[in-house]
Amino acid sequence: MAAQDRWNHRSVKAPQAWDKLPKKVNGDINWGNIRVAHLDTGYTRHAAFGIWQANGSNAIVETPGEDFFQPARPSAQDPLNPVTAPQEVGHGTRTSAVLAGRSAAGDFLGVASGLPIVPYRINNNSLILAQAAFAIGGAINDIVKEGRCQVVSISQGFPFVLDKAMGRAVDKAYLNGIILCCAAGQFIDRVCYPAKHRRAIGVGGYRKSGRQYQKYDRYGRIDSWAPADNITRPNVADLTSYSNNGDGTSYSTVHVAAAAAMWLRFHGAAIGQTYGNGTADLWRRVEAFRLALRLSQRILPFKTSPATHPGNSAGKLDVANLLAVKLPAKDTLMREDDLAGDDEM
Repeated sequence: MAAQDRWNHRSVKAPQAWDKLPKKVNGDINWGNIRVAHLDTGYTRHAAFGIWQANGSNAIVETPGEDFFQPARPSAQDPLNPVTAPQEVGHGTRTSAVLAGRSAAGDFLGVASGLPIVPYRINNNSLILAQAAFAIGGAINDIVKEGRCQVVSISQGFPFVLDKAMGRAVDKAYLNGIILCCAAGQFIDRVCYPAKHRRAIGVGGYRKSGRQYQKYDRYGRIDSWAPADNITRPNVADLTSYSNNGDGTSYSTVHVAAAAAMWLRFHGAAIGQTYGNGTADLWRRVEAFRLALRLSQRILPFKTSPATHPGNSAGKLDVANLLAVKLPAKDTLMREDDLAGDDEM
């Protein structure tokens, strides 16, 4: 079993950010009411999430969740159906553990250790085809309706819009102040949907070596860059072991979703006080986070081309800096009026 290499934690200054967050008596982070919805292939009962209860939940995976990919199934537990290479089974387990895991033995920690997540099964792999796009739309609508998750993490993507239900749901989440963190992908040389929707937070990746994981020479906006290879993640073939070979913008995305949860927890009630709690004001929470990412970013070790590709001018995620940045003034924020529901390719 591979020991956890926490280079990614150090790279985004996660440990320094943890020190700024409120703690429980035992020293664990007190996440209050912060919850993150994880839309993926579901979850398995891996040791990375701690001790499991008989109903399929624990302190991290709070609920059995829902399956919008195969709605007849009673929970979001991953059936681990075989997938076509190079896809691997258990994508949801691997990415959600990197987001929030905390093993009972203390040998594995996620970027936002112990953060409660609500799993939604919306796919059988990480490529969004029509069935998955429709399922993502249904899951996001459910998240908005239930009102229990302030952040959504989507480590899925496809270059084209295959069902407008997904875009319409992205619009609804945005107007309700829910931060959607989405993988830019590495399928082709363009940012994939839903990250390409301008109301989402698009996430690109860099390698442990400092090199860019994937170049986006065509078009598309990246809001932040985060670690994308040599990530320690669970093995689903053995529910107690780990490997240091997690790679792709799927892993970058959960770093930014973790950062969003930490940002919300750190600022707490000040976010509502600064931007308002009325239905007409909630979008400002998303734009405040997007701007705070930009204001706190560090220079990347590789060069992008902001003159020819302005969408690729974002910098490297720094969670400690993110928490140190003062909340942007309300009047500096502009609503994104490029509707995701209108995107069509």
